[in-house]
Amino acid sequence: MKNSLFFARLLVVVLFYFSLYGKIVHFDAQVALTATKGVPFANIAIILAILFESVGGTLLLIGKKGASIGALLLILFTAIVTPIFFDFWNNPKVINNFMSNIAIIGGLLFMFFYYLEDDLKYLKKIIRKKA
Repeated sequence: MKNSLFFARLLVVVLFYFSLYGKIVHFDAQVALTATKGVPFANIAIILAILFESVGGTLLLIGKKGASIGALLLILFTAIVTPIFFDFWNNPKVINNFMSNIAIIGGLLFMFFYYLEDDLKYLKKIIRKKA
């Protein structure tokens, strides 16, 4: 079971790491594309995207304490960028991309709730030690 969960997390995180790699290697092009979508301060938006994908992906991949936070960061990132880049109401050709991202959010929500209980127990343990 443990190996299966790692493999599931790996498959999800690889998607975000590929996206992350593209943002880093083609930073200027990504900023320009983001600006064409009407996003203010596109360079800051891309830096935040890199942060969310790297931290969220790493926390989720490790799968120990903080996996729910990693999933939440990836949910927030995906929920924000999906309607911006896949606005199917203006361009019907991107509806499959939009729906794929909705499915990814669903999988991430599952992972978030799966790991949330363990993360909350760990947080309570830390709080008790400090008290």
